[in-house]
Parts: sequence; structure tokens; C-alpha cells
Amino acid sequence: MKKKTLMVLALAAMMALSACGASQSESTTSAASEDSAPASAATEVASESEETAEPTEAPAVAGEEVDVGGPYPATTDWDEYALVEYYFEETDETVPMLIETNADHTRFNTLFDFFGDKQEMSFSVNGDELTVENDLTGFIGKDVEKIYTFIQENVTEWTPIAAGAEAGSATAGEEVDVGGPYPATTDWDEYVVVEYYFEETDETVPMLIETNADHTRFNTLFDFFGDKQEMTFSVNGDELTVENDLTGFIGKDVEKIYTFIQENVTEWTPIA
Repeated sequence: MKKKTLMVLALAAMMALSACGASQSESTTSAASEDSAPASAATEVASESEETAEPTEAPAVAGEEVDVGGPYPATTDWDEYALVEYYFEETDETVPMLIETNADHTRFNTLFDFFGDKQEMSFSVNGDELTVENDLTGFIGKDVEKIYTFIQENVTEWTPIAAGAEAGSATAGEEVDVGGPYPATTDWDEYVVVEYYFEETDETVPMLIETNADHTRFNTLFDFFGDKQEMTFSVNGDELTVENDLTGFIGKDVEKIYTFIQENVTEWTPIA
């Protein structure tokens, strides 16, 4: 009897110890679960924040346009520019072209009209490697090597674009009626109105010629078979450079027109 009682007491003690261990395990598991709840909540908040956040980008700001007398304005996104007459051999076409470049001449932008469409091509230079960055119509990129070779061989002087912007050259001068086919403007200093004869077409037209004070730049305005014509050119010794040719047809006559001016225009009238 005594032996049976001891066995019962031992069994009861074992059951009590087992129950206590289970209770402690549940308590530990519960505490761990409670401790992990804030971390889980924080993860959910962070996840929601990542889903709703949107990337922000600074808007691209285009440079200020500067009228440089070319087919299109230059912009202060670039540092320097040149105006040239560029010849496309494949089509036997010569066009006025604005070329913009950065300060170290490793990037270039060309702007011109070709058969009535605006053309723009940007490219970069890295040693002998030329990379077309932008080709507005997709037709000019193939000529990048020819255009860059032309620049290297023909463009010896570049004009700062910022200087034109600071001087306010983007603003056209005041128009002044001088009795010619078109008004003169106060962008120029002097003018004359003449009758100019085109030998090739046997046509005589009234022509307004504007010039600066030292007679190194000239602008001609006239009508030819119903179309407005305007050509601007500069003089440096014996070198004549066409800066602008509105229709692309008059630049080839620049030498004849300048010779006419030298031989026939002896008096200029101040525009201001």
C-alpha cells in the first residue's frame, strides 16, 4: 500500500512538471510573437511608402534663344556658333547652316532647312569617333563625317553665343520706312535703295541694302518673282561669308552684289 502511494505521488509530480514546462513554452512563444508584431507593422508601413513614392526629376530647361542672323536662332545651351554655306554634293544643293558647339569643340549641333524641312543633327567627337546624338528627320546622320570634316577645314572663327544674349541681340530693331521694297531696321546703321540687275534672268529689281558703320557686314532685301529674298554677308579683306540666305538662291551671287555695291554705292543714309 505504501509503495502504491509513492508511485501515485511520483506520477502526479511528473504531470505537474510537464504542465509547468508547457505553460512556460507558450508564454515564451507568445512574448516572441508580441515582440515581432511592431517590426512586422513597420515593414508593412515601409512597403506601402515604397509603393506610393514617385521618382522626381528636375525639368529640362531650354536655353535662351539668340538671333544670330542664321536660318534658326542659336541657344545658350551651347557656347559658340558659326554660320556657313554648306554644299550637299548628292543633291547639288547649298544651304545656310547654323553650327553650334561647346567650349572645347567636342559636341556640335547643326540647324538648317533642306527642301522646306527643318533639319537638326547633334553629334559628339571622341578622338576619331563620331557619335550622332540626335537626328531630327533621320536623313542627315549619314553625313556626319562629311559635315565634321567641313567644320575642321572651313570654320576657323567661332562667335560666343552668350555675348549675343547679353547684348539683347534676340530683339529685332525698330523698322524704318525708307521707301524701299522692305523697311530698314535699326539693327543696322546705314542704308541705300538701288536698282539691281540680275543678268541670268534679265530682271531688274528694287533692292534695299543695309550695312554697319564700318561697312564690313551687309544685308540685302528685295522681291524676286514674287518671293521675298534676304541675304546677309560679311566682308573680311577679300573673303566674303554668307551669314544668311533666306531662300538659299541668292548666296551664289554674293560676289556680284558686293562688286555692285563697291562700284555704284557712294553715299549711305543713316537709319537712326
